[in-house]
This record gives sequence, structure tokens and C-alpha cells, in this order.
Amino acid sequence: MIGTKIWQRYFFKEILRIFTLFLFSFYFIFAVLDASAHIQDFIRESHLSFLSIVLYYLYQFIKYADLIIPLAVMVATIKVLSSLNNNRELAALQTSGMNTKTLLRPFFQIALFSSLFLYCNYEFFYPPAVGFLNNFYESHLKHSYRGNRKEPLHILYLKDNSRLIYQTTTPSREYFFDLFWVRSFDEIWRIKYLKADPKDPQAFFVDHIQRNSEGVLSKKASYDHLLLKDLKWSPAMARVGKTPIENRSIRELFQFLTKKRVTNSYHSSELATHFLYKCLMPLSSLLAVVAVAPYCIRYSRRYSPFLIYSVSLFGFIAFFTLIDASIILGENRVVSPYTALLAPFLFCGALFGVKFLRTR
Repeated sequence: MIGTKIWQRYFFKEILRIFTLFLFSFYFIFAVLDASAHIQDFIRESHLSFLSIVLYYLYQFIKYADLIIPLAVMVATIKVLSSLNNNRELAALQTSGMNTKTLLRPFFQIALFSSLFLYCNYEFFYPPAVGFLNNFYESHLKHSYRGNRKEPLHILYLKDNSRLIYQTTTPSREYFFDLFWVRSFDEIWRIKYLKADPKDPQAFFVDHIQRNSEGVLSKKASYDHLLLKDLKWSPAMARVGKTPIENRSIRELFQFLTKKRVTNSYHSSELATHFLYKCLMPLSSLLAVVAVAPYCIRYSRRYSPFLIYSVSLFGFIAFFTLIDASIILGENRVVSPYTALLAPFLFCGALFGVKFLRTR
């Protein structure tokens, strides 16, 4: 049972207090910095309601919850265990006959609730949140780098799971400029201008590139003008595109993976990569407790909470950087998505799990 004993209720209260304080303090700083960057747009957009701004920051929290919540769990674990250790409260409880794993049970319960929330977030809240934010950037943040859309590349996901990668559009949005139509891993169309009309996709100055028998991409044909009859997309996609794979829910990704026919091996790898990512990332809250707890409960004259905070934050950043690199490797089939995503979790789980199991 949860919170049936006095010490358990005390632990829960302290963990939740630090967890909540860090979570909202960290996000408040983020919101202030973001608002200062976009204040010009918020003032000039007279039709932008206060509710829209509130939803914007609520969805920003949802978007970055998989990063913020595990960090809050880790900080709360370090703070509470360090305080208990310095005040000799852990020693008193252990002297009464409780083992370390029993004392850490409230921390794992909080981490488990955090993981369950992140699973629900990926399934129900994350997809509509990202869609809302993309539309908000396009409609209201005209003076920010996102509103101006100054990224070097833009991507449209088409009905057949192929994609258009383009540099920009003409001022009237009638034509895409300097783009690639990636039909598959073995076929690419390079186009100078493409009419932004799904019913009449006329392309100008076209190169058809295919992979030959030697496995090398080479130009097969060139055209000054060509009607691309197989290029299909919905009218709404001419502006913002279809929902990217990385923004879909866990259930949708699983359904795509279990279909009998996948367009090509590249899309299969991309689907598997993001499915595994969303299945594994919520477990980072549990991993954070396993990683830091043994170092917070040891008794030593050289015990330094500051050092634990520093090393833990560095390790947290390094771990998420490694996960980002694993996503790139898995998407591009440099290694198997299962190897790319499972390896960091298995390695860290084994490394810190052995240390945790040896803790008494």
C-alpha cells in the first residue's frame, strides 16, 4: 500500500514538494524566456486571445514533458535522499531494521507514476499538442525564427509515405522551389520548380535519380517540363504537411508497424525507431532513481551533494544526447533501430542496476 506508514507519508510529501517546486520553477523560467523572445508577436497580434497563449505554454510543457519530468524526478531524489542522509534519518530507519530497497520504495512509486503519465502523454496529449504548436508558429509568431520559417529545409509527408523536401516557396506560395521528391530509398526526383497544386503537379527542370544494379544513385533522365501524375497529396498539405511520424501516438506507430505492407525499408526503420523511442523514454524516470540513489545513501566523510548534482546533471544531458544520436542512426538505417534504441537503455540499466542491487 502507498503511504500507510508515517515515514512513507513523510517521504512522499518531501519528494512531491521538491518535484513540484523544481518542475514549475524550471518551466516558469522557460516560459519567461520564451515570452521575452515572442513578446513582439503577442503585442502585435490583436486577434490573439489570452486563452491561445495559455494553451501555447500548456502544450509547450506537454511537448517537453519527456525531458522535464525525468529531470525533476532525479533532482527530487537527490535532494530528499541527501537531506535524509545529512540529518541521519536514513541511519535511524536502517537501524530499526529497514533495508535500503524498502526505504527507496516511495521514490520508485513516484517514478512509476511519472512513467505512466509520460506513456499517456505520448498516446493522448503529445500529437494534438505538436499540431497546435505548429499552427501557432505559422499563424502568430511571424517575427520569430519559427514564424518566418527560415529553416534551410521544409518537409511535406505525402499520402504514400514518400516526402517532399524543399527549400522555400515563391511569395505567392504557388510554387515550391528547389526540392527533392523522395519516393523511396532507391528513387529520388530533383525538381527546380513544382506547382503547388495537388490536382496539377507540374514540375520544371526535373532530374530522375535511381539506384542502379551496383547500388549507386545515378541520374536516369532529365526533363524541362513534366506532369508528375503519381505525386499525390491533400490540399491542406500544400501549407503544413501531414502529421510527421515522430509526432504520432504510440498506438498509431504500432498499427503502422504491424501492417503487412510497409512502403519501403526506410519507412519501416523510421517507424520502428520512433515507436521504440516512445516506448522506452518514459522508463527514464525509473532509470534516474536507480542511477542516483546508491550514491545519495552512502555514508562517507567525503560525501558531497554538490558533486552528485553536477555529475548527475552531466550524465542526464549525456544520456539524452546519446538517445538523440541513436534516433538519427536508427532512422537512417546506419544500425538496426532495435540496436540503436535498446543499447543505451540496456547499457545504462545494467551499469547502474548492478550498483543498485549491491546496495544494502
